[in-house]
Amino acid sequence: IIEIDPGMAFGTGTHPTTALCLRTLDGAISGGESVIDVGTGSGILAIGAIKLGASRVLALDLDPVAVSSATENVRLNGLQDVIEVRHSDLLGVLREELGDSATAAEGVRAVSVRPPVDVVVANILAEIILLFIADVMEVLKPGGLYIASGIYKNKEEEVEAGLLAAGFEIVDRVRQDDWIAFVAGKPKGDGA
Repeated sequence: IIEIDPGMAFGTGTHPTTALCLRTLDGAISGGESVIDVGTGSGILAIGAIKLGASRVLALDLDPVAVSSATENVRLNGLQDVIEVRHSDLLGVLREELGDSATAAEGVRAVSVRPPVDVVVANILAEIILLFIADVMEVLKPGGLYIASGIYKNKEEEVEAGLLAAGFEIVDRVRQDDWIAFVAGKPKGDGA
């Protein structure tokens, strides 16, 4: 059971893309995984990941309203110790991890979930997913999984091609109505 007050943020659990992500997370999490939720919205996927057995989640969003909503929902579910909500994108987290001097100068604290991680989940528009596929590859552990949803059927081939071009293996694809979620794996042979 997840308690959610989405407010103005995306993610009540009723949209097909959110349902697809929750279903695929259920198969991706066996216990103890570290997760990054990109475009967290209401925080529903971050909360769902913890309730499915993940150990820690970093929930990211560029929308301050979503950050506020997700923070409140994490609190409602009593998960403040295992979910960190940040106003950032994946590239911002990568720069921080790599010690980008501009970020360090801003005095931003280090995240509690540090790359590489076991799972990245993103329930956002296909056009946005295509922009940061290489960043996802960089933050995943070898053998890690990328769950990408928010993909309407007319963008399926484009997203699949982008994932394959970046070196991902398509592990699964699930559909609901006209929406698709990809589960893509980082090859185990890639460097750490």
